[in-house]
Formats: sequence, C-alpha cells, structure tokens
Amino acid sequence: MGLKGLLSKVINLARGVGDEEPPGQEPGSLPRDGAEEPIRTKTMAELLVQQGHLERAAAIYAELEGEEERLSEIQGLLFRRALEHRAATFEGDGLGIARDDGHTALAWRIGEPGLRRAQGLLGEGGRLALRTVLVGREGAHVRREEADQDLAAAEGALTLEVAPEVRVIVSVGLLHDARFVSIAHASG
Repeated sequence: MGLKGLLSKVINLARGVGDEEPPGQEPGSLPRDGAEEPIRTKTMAELLVQQGHLERAAAIYAELEGEEERLSEIQGLLFRRALEHRAATFEGDGLGIARDDGHTALAWRIGEPGLRRAQGLLGEGGRLALRTVLVGREGAHVRREEADQDLAAAEGALTLEVAPEVRVIVSVGLLHDARFVSIAHASG
C-alpha cells in the first residue's frame, strides 16, 4: 500500500468508514472534491471565505442557526462572481444584470470606442457613471427613483440591495452636469 492508499485509509477512518472506501470511490484513491467539510463551524466557514471557497462556506452557513444574514452575503458574492465572469465575455461595450432572492448584481465593460462615441454626443469630457432607475408600486401609485454614481473603472461589478418586486434599469455612460449619454444599458 502506497502513501496515497494510507492517506485514503486515514481519511476514511476519520469519517468512520473503516477499511472500505465510500461508494463510488476507487480503492486507494483520495476522496473527491465536494466532499462534506469535516469541520462545520462559523470559524471554518470564515476561513473558507478568506481562501475564496465561497460555495463551501455557503454550504456550512446554510446549516448554522442564526447565520442567515451571512449566508445571504456569501450568496451575493457568489452571484456577483458569476456575473463578473459573464462580463469578461462581453465583446465591445456591455452591461449585464442578474437578480436572485434580493440580490441584484451588475457587471460592465466599456471600451474606448464606446467612450469616444459618448464624448462625441456629449460634446464635453464627462465622467464615467452608473445611472440606476428603480420602478415599483407604492399602493395604487407607481414610484420611480433615479440615482447617478461615479464609476472608478470602465470594467467592474457591484451588487445592489433592491427588493425583488422592484424593476431595475441601469445604464453605464458619461455624465456632465445634468446630461447623461448612455453607452450600455440593461434591465431586470
């Protein structure tokens, strides 16, 4: 028996399996990725977050009582990570929006041609900004809120806290005084 087989036996003994490997595991092989975490505590979950293993941390938080808020934060981070990955596939200018259980994630990528086109329409320099429009019901009336937020980079992502029943319309563009020229937009 080699070192790998011995390590497999130790892991299986620690799991209470004895000399036999779990179903689906080849004799002498190490356990598969995705196996249940041996230590399921808040401290272990935080270590996993720090190491970037958000899915594994979320699985632990889902089992811990009183950690619903932290679980929601981790799920939001996972959601944002998935959308950032999607934004990396944008060709040219793009803005993506994704919503799930109270999480609203945005990711954008704006290229030089889009910036030049917007500057030409604006007639002045302007600054890169995100315009967010929220539309929802308030009793028998429709409520609309609009906000502008400066963006530090032409590529990025962020998460908004928006109630699931509120419609979100977002646009990345150039802003100068009260004038806004959209480069990319999305809604959800």
